Amino acid sequence: MTTNPPDNPALAAARSMPREFRNLLAGGLAGMLAKSVVAPIDRIKILYQVTSARFHLTDVPKVAYSIVEKEGWAALWKGNTATMIRVFPYSGIQFMVFDYCKVHFLGEKRRKSYKMVPAGDS
Repeated sequence: MTTNPPDNPALAAARSMPREFRNLLAGGLAGMLAKSVVAPIDRIKILYQVTSARFHLTDVPKVAYSIVEKEGWAALWKGNTATMIRVFPYSGIQFMVFDYCKVHFLGEKRRKSYKMVPAGDS
């Protein structure tokens, strides 16, 4: 016999939001996280684009170390705020539209054909 854990108030509040809003929020946050993870590499790429230095993959760690040494760790994420302002709505809308199209084109029959089985049940 399986028992359901008590509902988390934050989870209950999230479930009460319209699906489109949840998808917009989830897609936006996921996009921001992904862009923040690759921001240091992107910063180094931009530095190579605006200088005449030739790119060598083996020099990337040296460039990163040089940035950290001269400007501190936060400098690897310089310009990331502007990227976040751009990425949140883009990623959120993209995910929201993707989910809407998936539901619309697959239809309710196909979506309901996938049986959800709780962990441990057979």
